[in-house]
Amino acid sequence: MRVELNAWGPFVSVSARAFARRGRAMDEMDGCGISEGLTLTLRGSFARAAGTATPARGAFVVRSAQNKEARTRLSRKERTYNKARKSEITTRMKKVFVKQSELMAASSCTDDDVSGLESLISEATKAVDKAVARGVLHKNTGARRKARMSKYKHELRRAKGLMTA
Repeated sequence: MRVELNAWGPFVSVSARAFARRGRAMDEMDGCGISEGLTLTLRGSFARAAGTATPARGAFVVRSAQNKEARTRLSRKERTYNKARKSEITTRMKKVFVKQSELMAASSCTDDDVSGLESLISEATKAVDKAVARGVLHKNTGARRKARMSKYKHELRRAKGLMTA
């Protein structure tokens, strides 16, 4: 004979709940009014009395160590991706700054030279915008970097007398 008690029902006693949590044998259960020889099964979030623990319905059990290892692998992968993206931005910005300093050092500078600088700024801005969209950079950091490159271009135009109204 098998007796089943619903763990969510009002008729499960406190001693039966403690019994289910500890997984004790039937003969250790005092005062529950259940005779020996019966098996007791609690449904819901409680464990079976005469066996191993079973999770609640629909529960997904993952060992914490397994989850930790998966998170570690994922964070390493994300870190590598983010590092590559930031490195690309740094390289493109450096190209802009080097080109600007070369043009500042040159005796004469034309609009064609400045357009070459603008194309480098455009590439760098595109990389910054992608990084901001994908969460690699904060939006304020992206805006600050783009403003810095624009400032270098305006300084060059002002110094070489290429500013137009």
